[in-house]
Amino acid sequence: MLVPAITTCGRCGYRQRGLPSHCETVRGIGWIFGHVIDGTRAELVRAPYADTSLHAVPAGVTDEQAVFLADALPTGYEVGVLAGEVRPGHTAAVVGAGAAGLAAILTTGLWAPTPSRSTRWTRPTTSSPTLPPARP
Repeated sequence: MLVPAITTCGRCGYRQRGLPSHCETVRGIGWIFGHVIDGTRAELVRAPYADTSLHAVPAGVTDEQAVFLADALPTGYEVGVLAGEVRPGHTAAVVGAGAAGLAAILTTGLWAPTPSRSTRWTRPTTSSPTLPPARP
């Protein structure tokens, strides 16, 4: 079973509008694991509202693969793609290549973006670039 970071009652108005992270029943935040309920990094966890919040992991998906679906991947997608309104043909910059940043880059492919060009990074030189004057 996959236990996502967002818990929802499945019945409140926010859930009906597709905003499970604002569930009124779970203190209006939806994000209860690690926030309201501690100790969820365990072999067994009590999951409130399991009937509306847990998801079966398909056969053949390993634990190592499934763990990304519980936190980093959905965060990168929700914050980086949905909230950022990234759509095909858009150009976006991701600052930070941690788990959520990499997940944002990875999940932009769900919208079938146009192929991007690779950027080769080089070591910075000792001289500083000349910056344009600041606008008033």
